[in-house]
Amino acid sequence: MEGFRTRWRWVTVLVTVALLVAACGSTAPKPKPTSTYMPKVTLKWSCPCLSASPQSPQTEALYRTASQVFQMTHGAVTIEIFPNSSLLPQATEFEGVQQGVADMSDSDPTEYQATLPAGMIFDIPYLYTNWSQVTKVFFSKYGTQLNNEVASKLGVRLLGIQDLGPRELNLSVTKKIMTPADMAGIKLRMPPGVYWTQLGQAMGGSVTPVGFTEIYLSLETGVVQAQDNPLPTDIADKFYQVTKQVVLTNHLFSPVMPTINEKSWNELSPAEQKDLVTAVTQQDTWASDQVAAQQAQDITFLKKHGLSVYSPDIAAFRAPVLKSFLCDPTYVSGLIPGMLSYALKVTGGAMPAC
Repeated sequence: MEGFRTRWRWVTVLVTVALLVAACGSTAPKPKPTSTYMPKVTLKWSCPCLSASPQSPQTEALYRTASQVFQMTHGAVTIEIFPNSSLLPQATEFEGVQQGVADMSDSDPTEYQATLPAGMIFDIPYLYTNWSQVTKVFFSKYGTQLNNEVASKLGVRLLGIQDLGPRELNLSVTKKIMTPADMAGIKLRMPPGVYWTQLGQAMGGSVTPVGFTEIYLSLETGVVQAQDNPLPTDIADKFYQVTKQVVLTNHLFSPVMPTINEKSWNELSPAEQKDLVTAVTQQDTWASDQVAAQQAQDITFLKKHGLSVYSPDIAAFRAPVLKSFLCDPTYVSGLIPGMLSYALKVTGGAMPAC
């Protein structure tokens, strides 16, 4: 269905033609260009990201996108940024966009998996071994099909995908961890929930669910001996002060997806839609590149603070984790037909014998 702004264009075209006809043979001034009759639109973009300096790549990418869209549409589309969960509480962004409280948001795929399990394709641990594989699947025909399902069934359109960094193991013990067998007996903090418990157990740990705000003290007092998070989190929350090593397991990439309310999307002209997707895609790439560069800097920082940082036997970790999740109907039964096979082909993985 045409949006209001699209219909308005046709109205203004007809008005312009009528004015031109009326003006023929007279000295009346020519009408203003059609664009001056077009209503402008402001899109509200909600994000849980912090606006405080120094800004994260995710936050900076928002403002870069807003600026680029404004320039590309010649001021017809303005994006107003609401960081710090100032418009929508964290973890409710997707629902808020559904309801139209915000036009856009940075959403986690887990926010819509309960109602559309096909989104689980981006949260199966060890399905991907690098970020380029994630983007290849997202921009494939299967990713397009997933996007269409999200838009038609949930009223929200996925505009792109951005890397927040891989999750790694961070331990307070000095025992070298090369395989899941080396994790035996180690009390591993994982976020609460069946999914996280299953992941921690498949990685060989003795899972102890602990709330995020309790991680530091739990590591310091020995309630847990390990935790998993992206490196920027380990540094920002000073977990490196109470741990001795980081094992670069890269067991789960943390994607965030810029989204837009489907009604808001349809209010944009095809050209404006194209400009918005172009800007989001370019800034997603920029932010993901920044995260990759930051990973190297974070490793240097951790080493300077006395932590041992190394890579384990990734294949040894990947096999049991993939088997745990790919053999569980909870995570694969709702996937788009053919999408898992395509993802495994892209990543060089194989369907385990269940």
